[in-house]
Amino acid sequence: MKNEEYIQKLKDKIKELNKINPIEVRHESLTFLQKASDICCAFLGSWKNIFWTTLITFMWMYYHPFHDVFPYCLYTLIISVVALYGNSLLQMSNNRDLERDRWHNQLDADTNTRSELSLILLHQKIDSLIDYLNTKKGN
Repeated sequence: MKNEEYIQKLKDKIKELNKINPIEVRHESLTFLQKASDICCAFLGSWKNIFWTTLITFMWMYYHPFHDVFPYCLYTLIISVVALYGNSLLQMSNNRDLERDRWHNQLDADTNTRSELSLILLHQKIDSLIDYLNTKKGN
Protein backbone atom coordinates (compact mmCIF):
# COMPACT_ATOMS: atom_id res chain seq x y z
CA MET A 1 0.00 0.00 0.00
CA LYS A 2 2.82 2.36 0.82
CA ASN A 3 4.43 1.67 -2.55
CA GLU A 4 1.20 2.52 -4.38
CA GLU A 5 0.91 5.82 -2.53
CA TYR A 6 4.49 6.65 -3.48
CA ILE A 7 3.77 5.83 -7.12
CA GLN A 8 0.66 8.02 -7.05
CA LYS A 9 2.67 10.92 -5.62
CA LEU A 10 5.23 10.51 -8.40
CA LYS A 11 2.48 10.47 -11.02
CA ASP A 12 0.95 13.64 -9.58
CA LYS A 13 4.30 15.38 -9.56
CA ILE A 14 4.92 14.40 -13.18
CA LYS A 15 1.51 15.80 -14.18
CA GLU A 16 2.53 19.11 -12.61
CA LEU A 17 5.91 19.05 -14.34
CA ASN A 18 4.37 18.39 -17.75
CA LYS A 19 2.38 21.63 -17.50
CA ILE A 20 5.57 23.74 -17.35
CA ASN A 21 7.77 24.48 -20.33
CA PRO A 22 11.15 25.21 -18.69
CA ILE A 23 12.64 26.98 -21.69
CA GLU A 24 9.82 29.53 -21.90
CA VAL A 25 9.86 30.16 -18.16
CA ARG A 26 13.62 30.74 -18.15
CA HIS A 27 13.63 33.23 -21.05
CA GLU A 28 10.58 35.13 -19.85
CA SER A 29 12.13 35.78 -16.46
CA LEU A 30 15.08 37.85 -17.80
CA THR A 31 14.60 41.59 -18.11
CA PHE A 32 16.10 43.74 -20.84
CA LEU A 33 18.84 45.02 -18.54
CA GLN A 34 19.74 41.51 -17.44
CA LYS A 35 20.09 40.40 -21.06
CA ALA A 36 22.18 43.51 -21.82
CA SER A 37 24.35 42.78 -18.80
CA ASP A 38 24.93 39.22 -20.01
CA ILE A 39 25.94 40.50 -23.46
CA CYS A 40 28.30 43.06 -21.89
CA CYS A 41 29.83 40.40 -19.65
CA ALA A 42 30.37 38.14 -22.63
CA PHE A 43 32.63 40.90 -23.99
CA LEU A 44 34.28 41.69 -20.65
CA GLY A 45 35.31 38.08 -20.22
CA SER A 46 36.81 37.66 -23.68
CA TRP A 47 40.13 38.05 -25.43
CA LYS A 48 38.67 40.92 -27.46
CA ASN A 49 38.38 42.95 -24.27
CA ILE A 50 41.97 42.19 -23.31
CA PHE A 51 43.18 43.15 -26.80
CA TRP A 52 41.26 46.44 -26.94
CA THR A 53 42.16 47.41 -23.37
CA THR A 54 45.83 46.75 -24.08
CA LEU A 55 45.68 48.69 -27.33
CA ILE A 56 43.99 51.69 -25.69
CA THR A 57 46.50 51.60 -22.84
CA PHE A 58 49.47 51.67 -25.20
CA MET A 59 47.88 54.44 -27.26
CA TRP A 60 47.31 56.47 -24.10
CA MET A 61 50.88 55.89 -22.97
CA TYR A 62 52.21 56.95 -26.37
CA TYR A 63 50.16 60.12 -26.92
CA HIS A 64 49.42 61.62 -23.51
CA PRO A 65 52.75 62.07 -21.76
CA PHE A 66 53.50 65.02 -24.05
CA HIS A 67 50.22 66.86 -23.41
CA ASP A 68 49.41 66.32 -19.72
CA VAL A 69 51.27 67.33 -16.61
CA PHE A 70 49.96 64.23 -14.85
CA PRO A 71 49.35 61.88 -17.80
CA TYR A 72 48.05 58.86 -15.96
CA CYS A 73 45.63 60.43 -13.45
CA LEU A 74 42.69 60.63 -15.85
CA TYR A 75 43.51 57.24 -17.33
CA THR A 76 43.64 55.68 -13.85
CA LEU A 77 40.25 57.22 -13.08
CA ILE A 78 38.77 55.85 -16.32
CA ILE A 79 40.17 52.36 -15.74
CA SER A 80 38.90 52.40 -12.15
CA VAL A 81 35.38 53.34 -13.26
CA VAL A 82 35.42 50.68 -15.98
CA ALA A 83 36.61 48.11 -13.45
CA LEU A 84 33.93 49.16 -10.96
CA TYR A 85 31.08 48.80 -13.43
CA GLY A 86 32.61 45.77 -15.11
CA ASN A 87 32.93 43.91 -11.82
CA SER A 88 29.37 44.79 -10.87
CA LEU A 89 28.09 43.51 -14.20
CA LEU A 90 30.15 40.34 -13.88
CA GLN A 91 28.78 39.70 -10.37
CA MET A 92 25.21 40.13 -11.58
CA SER A 93 25.86 37.81 -14.48
CA ASN A 94 27.46 35.24 -12.17
CA ASN A 95 24.43 35.39 -9.90
CA ARG A 96 22.20 34.69 -12.89
CA ASP A 97 24.51 31.83 -13.84
CA LEU A 98 23.98 30.39 -10.37
CA GLU A 99 20.22 30.75 -10.82
CA ARG A 100 20.53 29.05 -14.19
CA ASP A 101 22.53 26.21 -12.62
CA ARG A 102 19.90 25.80 -9.90
CA TRP A 103 17.24 25.74 -12.61
CA HIS A 104 19.12 23.05 -14.54
CA ASN A 105 19.61 21.04 -11.36
CA GLN A 106 15.87 21.20 -10.74
CA LEU A 107 15.23 20.01 -14.29
CA ASP A 108 17.66 17.15 -13.73
CA ALA A 109 15.86 16.23 -10.52
CA ASP A 110 12.53 16.28 -12.37
CA THR A 111 13.97 14.04 -15.08
CA ASN A 112 15.24 11.67 -12.39
CA THR A 113 11.73 11.59 -10.88
CA ARG A 114 10.26 10.68 -14.25
CA SER A 115 12.88 7.99 -14.74
CA GLU A 116 12.23 6.59 -11.27
CA LEU A 117 8.51 6.34 -11.99
CA SER A 118 9.20 4.69 -15.32
CA LEU A 119 11.46 2.13 -13.65
CA ILE A 120 8.92 1.39 -10.94
CA LEU A 121 6.18 0.88 -13.51
CA LEU A 122 8.49 -1.28 -15.60
CA HIS A 123 9.31 -3.42 -12.55
CA GLN A 124 5.61 -3.81 -11.85
CA LYS A 125 4.95 -4.94 -15.43
CA ILE A 126 7.84 -7.41 -15.31
CA ASP A 127 6.62 -8.74 -11.94
CA SER A 128 3.12 -9.20 -13.31
CA LEU A 129 4.54 -10.92 -16.40
CA ILE A 130 6.63 -13.25 -14.19
CA ASP A 131 3.54 -14.02 -12.08
CA TYR A 132 1.56 -14.74 -15.23
CA LEU A 133 4.27 -17.06 -16.56
CA ASN A 134 4.54 -18.85 -13.19
CA THR A 135 0.78 -19.45 -13.08
CA LYS A 136 0.82 -20.62 -16.71
CA LYS A 137 3.72 -22.97 -15.95
CA GLY A 138 1.96 -24.34 -12.88
CA ASN A 139 -1.13 -25.34 -14.91
